[in-house]
Amino acid sequence: MDISNDEWIKRMPVGPGWHKIVQSLDSLISNIEPTYQIVQIKSKLGGLRFYIDYSRIDDYKSQEITNIINRAELESHSICEECGNYRDNLASPSSYSSLCKSCKRY
Repeated sequence: MDISNDEWIKRMPVGPGWHKIVQSLDSLISNIEPTYQIVQIKSKLGGLRFYIDYSRIDDYKSQEITNIINRAELESHSICEECGNYRDNLASPSSYSSLCKSCKRY
């Protein structure tokens, strides 16, 4: 799947700060399984969620892809969804915000 084109990027359902993470995921997964299909991309509980269709992917590749997705989702929890900067200064420690203090809209 080619998510590097401008039209796809404009329609990406997460903020621009996570676009590089999603594009990196696409590249890494495409190297393992070129015909994979994205089911959903979203922000949930302050982190990126990236779902694909595993029905046509063998078990070995599925595990490798799952590990790549898990690492990227974990990484997203420390990157602001809006600006892409590391969020060591979270907007609220108890919130599920995906934004840094500078990008948080009160």
